[in-house]
Amino acid sequence: MTGGRAYRFNHDTFAFESFPDEIVVLNLVDGIYYAFGEAAVVAWPFILSQHPESVMARALGAGYGVPADKLGIDLTQFVGRLLDEKILLPAPETTSEIDGTSLRSLPEYRGFGFERHADMEDLLTLDPIHDVDLSKGWPRT
Repeated sequence: MTGGRAYRFNHDTFAFESFPDEIVVLNLVDGIYYAFGEAAVVAWPFILSQHPESVMARALGAGYGVPADKLGIDLTQFVGRLLDEKILLPAPETTSEIDGTSLRSLPEYRGFGFERHADMEDLLTLDPIHDVDLSKGWPRT
C-alpha cells in the first residue's frame, strides 16, 4: 500500500448522493450511475477530505478490527476503480489524521461494494430540448 496518494471528487462530470447504506454517483455526461456500499460508505467522507490512503487504511482497519495492510489492499483496489472511471482525480493530500471515534461501532468488515450501471444511460442523457426530430417534433434517442 502506498501512502502518499490522495484524491478529489470530479465535480465537473459527476454528482453524488450519500445515503446511510449506499453512495450513489451519477456521470452527468454519460448517464452511467454507480452504487458503492459496505466499507465504501464509511470511507467516502475521508476520500472526499483528501486523506491519503495509508491514513484511511489505518483508521478503517482499526474501526473494523482488520489489519491495515489487508484493508489497504481493498481500499487501493476500490480507489483504482474510481480513478479508472474518472470519478476521482489525483489531489494534494491533507496532513490531518482521522478521528477514529466515529469508527468505533462498525459492523463486520465485508469489503468495498462497487456497482456500475449503464442500463439507464439513454434515459439519463436524453435531452428533449435539443434532441428533436424536426419532421416529427418528438425527441429522438
